[in-house]
Amino acid sequence: MRQGTMLSLIILSVFCLSGCDSGPFTMTVTPESTADAIPNQRCVFLTWINNDDNAIQSLLPVTLTVTAPGAQVLIEPSSVLYPGEMAEITAIPMPLVDGAKQIPGPEEGRFVDVKIHARRGNYNFDRTLPILVTSEEEDTLGPAAAVVLDNFVPWLAANYPELNINDQTQWTNSIVTPHILIVSHYLFFSEEWEVHVFWHVMIPPYDWARIELRKRYSEFLPSMAFEIPSLSAETIQIYPIEPSDTLWR
Repeated sequence: MRQGTMLSLIILSVFCLSGCDSGPFTMTVTPESTADAIPNQRCVFLTWINNDDNAIQSLLPVTLTVTAPGAQVLIEPSSVLYPGEMAEITAIPMPLVDGAKQIPGPEEGRFVDVKIHARRGNYNFDRTLPILVTSEEEDTLGPAAAVVLDNFVPWLAANYPELNINDQTQWTNSIVTPHILIVSHYLFFSEEWEVHVFWHVMIPPYDWARIELRKRYSEFLPSMAFEIPSLSAETIQIYPIEPSDTLWR
């Protein structure tokens, strides 16, 4: 799609040598905030551009810039967003330096504000996404989450090879909603997929585990989901289930 879009832009540039208006736009971001985070957590926001019905302006790209004092910021796959494409904005709150004072918000914790600026021609759109860092603790859930994911990977490789999820897949991982009780949640990112791993911290036979899969850069909700009824069962069974209608953050 990029190659065709670039050709259209070249044609449009020739057409607009005498000057043309790129037109207004709006930007959708989900979620609009993160209410429970810890340092080094990957807080991932999805964003895309909404055009009106003007055919000319729909060919023009939008440039994203993001700042977040107190956090590292990533924009993937690109900071130049064409209509019909999605970007992931990741903000990673940094730990407080030794001796730094925690600045409290309306709740216990501190805020990191992610400021997005989108520009196309003479038109701009701004959005602020607050992240509430609720504690300064470290993530200790990663090893347990990796074990849960590993229960699903061989089965996915055998039954859904088209997903390209197997024992060679490289993952970037992050805790999410670290202070929720009873059910633990974790996110894993490959080049193609976001995998939401969550499991019921209960005794057998209520120790179920589930995963939800979202295709990165094209889906804003998970499109596939699978369940293990009991992690402690003698034989692990895995079944397809309906994915949820929310993006877990």
